[in-house]
Amino acid sequence: MPLKYVNTFTVTGTGKFPFDMLRYDRCTPLTQEDASQMAHAKFDDSKPTSVRMIRFTEHGKAKNYNDLPTTERWESFGWTVSEIHWRKLE
Repeated sequence: MPLKYVNTFTVTGTGKFPFDMLRYDRCTPLTQEDASQMAHAKFDDSKPTSVRMIRFTEHGKAKNYNDLPTTERWESFGWTVSEIHWRKLE
């Protein structure tokens, strides 16, 4: 039986949320509140927005079951990644 993992992390930035990163890092907002924060991020917003993300991976089926979010790509959009946590699902 393949091992399954859950990964949570936070992205923080100003300006429009880089929606293509959801596909690129195979993640979704952790809660409805996070989805709302993501949807309301604006180009002219001077206050940073933080969005908690979640993704699930399975050893042998994902690119790499313990790979990290692509921090450099997030940073290219002006968003930073923090609070990265992994947990094996039973």
